[in-house]
Amino acid sequence: MSYIFDILQVAGKTLFYIGFSAFAGAVYAPLLIGSGTNKKDVQQILIVAEKVILTGLLGVLLWFFAKTGAMAAMGLAGMIDPLMLNIMWSTAVGDAALMRVLGLLGALVLSMTYRHTTVTTQYWLIPAGVTLIMLLAASIVRIGHISDLPFGYQAVLVAHVIGVAWWLGSVPVLWRLATRNDSGHVKQIMQRFAKHAAMPVGVIVLSGATMAYTLFNSFDAVYQTRYGQLLLLKLALVGCILLIAAHHKWFLVPELKASLSRTRLTRSIGFEMLFMTAVFIITAALTTVLSP
Repeated sequence: MSYIFDILQVAGKTLFYIGFSAFAGAVYAPLLIGSGTNKKDVQQILIVAEKVILTGLLGVLLWFFAKTGAMAAMGLAGMIDPLMLNIMWSTAVGDAALMRVLGLLGALVLSMTYRHTTVTTQYWLIPAGVTLIMLLAASIVRIGHISDLPFGYQAVLVAHVIGVAWWLGSVPVLWRLATRNDSGHVKQIMQRFAKHAAMPVGVIVLSGATMAYTLFNSFDAVYQTRYGQLLLLKLALVGCILLIAAHHKWFLVPELKASLSRTRLTRSIGFEMLFMTAVFIITAALTTVLSP
């Protein structure tokens, strides 16, 4: 029965990661699109993001109830046992769940408020969104392997999480914009994204390397443990995403002159989204069923 709770926890975390990233990508959308378009473009992205955020909210609830069921050891009935739920709610897991629920609900309120306001400027969405993104990222360091480490390491993880959420959350936004705009506009958007991505990707790589160094005592532990092997698979997938991004920058984007070139780009972004989903699932597994 325990493996069922493991699967449910991984599924719940994966949905949360996707919802979190969807919101991060939507918050970034005004800067990505630029001043050449109107607020309606961002509104359409937010409408899609809201649906994904709702899925992420359901994922948080699934994760919390599955975590409770695993601790109760009473079968599926343990997921809704009042006593066990009360105990779990009083732990760090309950704190993290509360932070995630508040963060995602805040994301929904912010998105819907923005879509219905008469304010014409797009950029007020960003500071409010960043605040919620930081809350969601902080919920991840509230539990897990990093929670017992000093504050500096936790800050590194927060930077890593925010960078990954922004990067992977931007990919579906790029795909949507690439399928709904002419080649010239898509080329401008992709070039703008390449400029914006340089520093965050650097932060992701450096912070990820720092965390890996703190979690493993030796290089042998990386490939001799299941955690290390799964981490290597995750790194390989991230490497594939980076190669696809480089292919976009150096080959596909410069060739954007006709609809055929745009089709090739959208197909490539679609593959990037598949790798991204796999990264979310592996990350959920690493932080749920395995330990360094």
